[in-house]
Amino acid sequence: MKYQDYQVQDFLNDDLFVKWVLFAEQDEFWIDFLAQNPSKHSIITEAKEIVRSLHQAEHASSPDLNKKEVWRTIESTLFETENEAKKIDFWQSAGLKWAASIAVLLVLGWLLLRPKTEIKISYHDLVQEAENKSTLAEHINTSDTPLKVRLPDSSFVTLQKNSRISYPTPFSPHQREVFLSGEAFFEVTKNKKKPFYVYANEVITKVLGTSFVIKAFDNDNKVFVNVHTGRVSVFKQNKIDIADPETKGLILLPNQRVVISRVTPTISKGLVAEPRPVVPLEKYPRTYFDEVPVTNVFRELEKLYEVKILYNEEELSDCIITTTLRNESLYDKLDLICKTIGATYKEVDAQIVISSNGCH
Repeated sequence: MKYQDYQVQDFLNDDLFVKWVLFAEQDEFWIDFLAQNPSKHSIITEAKEIVRSLHQAEHASSPDLNKKEVWRTIESTLFETENEAKKIDFWQSAGLKWAASIAVLLVLGWLLLRPKTEIKISYHDLVQEAENKSTLAEHINTSDTPLKVRLPDSSFVTLQKNSRISYPTPFSPHQREVFLSGEAFFEVTKNKKKPFYVYANEVITKVLGTSFVIKAFDNDNKVFVNVHTGRVSVFKQNKIDIADPETKGLILLPNQRVVISRVTPTISKGLVAEPRPVVPLEKYPRTYFDEVPVTNVFRELEKLYEVKILYNEEELSDCIITTTLRNESLYDKLDLICKTIGATYKEVDAQIVISSNGCH
């Protein structure tokens, strides 16, 4: 049995051992092993303490810990300590083994508690990973004029200056993937069976069919995603994971945007600077209101911009208004309406919140 020759570092590198310590998997096997190999009891006890210390510290304070780095450091520390012990023929000494354990835990504590920086992923990193799986086509815009690119699924990408995209040719049967550096406007053809993913630095945007803007240059510390129509899911990855991208993320609706920091865990969601109607105003069925409750106007604005407007229906029940929705911005419309009824508004979490004392 291989475990009979194992030392502490060997057990730390053994997945079955770690799963037993943390999750009691194959418990009977390990109990039998200890019964048959009592000489291994102290070594296994020491290894178990290190595994549990690592798990507890990581779970409590560092979900983003690089596990491979920790294991490499533990292995290196134990290996070096063991070699030194052999040189002085003193490894079996309880004092030296205790010192080795302390050294490992000190290194572990430093790894867990040291200031952490977010992992940056570049366009080159993403493309290099994707090229291991398929052939890519690339388009680069070096001119001052936007470059419009048609993708294999008839989606369109408009690249701004100094921007580039790569994508597999053809797309895979199950999903469509595009890798972006820079700024681009996407008009994605709907296909519920083949979700569309945009990889831009550490940010992944998942869509089924919509239009949106992504700005993600390698040298910038922030990534911007602005949604025009439809909805997207946006999330951040801490490693390159193209084969099976996450589906959990921050959901963005029309006229919403998210700003993701590449150097801190910060993600901020809000409305775009200039919300646009989801359909042209001239095609909207109702733009004139004559002596109607103001809540009717707010409901129409919600439909026109697909922006949630929160208010107290009872407080505004006596507020009657006559107005026409013209080509002014959403904020200009809100300014005019709120001034008319003596109310105020503010943006909270990509929603408009109306405050009013009512109309008398």
